Amino acid sequence: MSDDYYTDLMQLRQQTIANRREMVAQEAQNIADDIRRGNEQARELLRNGQTEAAQGVMENIFSLEADLQSRYLQLEPREQQQQMSQAKQEWIARRQDLASNPIIAQGAALYHDYIVNKMGVKDDSPEYFELMSMVVEPQNYQPMMTPSEAAKISGVDARTYNQGVNRFLAEKAAGAHKDRQ
Repeated sequence: MSDDYYTDLMQLRQQTIANRREMVAQEAQNIADDIRRGNEQARELLRNGQTEAAQGVMENIFSLEADLQSRYLQLEPREQQQQMSQAKQEWIARRQDLASNPIIAQGAALYHDYIVNKMGVKDDSPEYFELMSMVVEPQNYQPMMTPSEAAKISGVDARTYNQGVNRFLAEKAAGAHKDRQ
């Protein structure tokens, strides 16, 4: 094998990584745009006195924010990502409502230390995540479904799903779908 072969493979690898980063960056920008539009829609609904519909839009925004954080984590330099495993990044992204609370985040750091260093549970093991869930999540807590997961279940891409949710919420705000909460 020649040096050219390896050089070609390295260049192909670097180009593939650059293309992937560009795609993730575009997805992040699309999600950020959806969040911005959702905030504008929620503000307009509040101005019109449609608090319930605005809350529905805000719930969708929370899911979008979790999805956006996941994209941003993918764009971080590799050295920073190694500080937190992919499994932890995904676990936290699905619990963004908890992770954004500084008291819960501080408690989670203490629980992590106790579970790993005092109990001897292997970091990132199923038992680790089970114990972290037990101490961090309120009783009957259901982790957020990301828009990507909801889109996958629905059989459409994430952007189409988010547009559909926003359209549904706008129709509901306009008085349609009174039978749905």
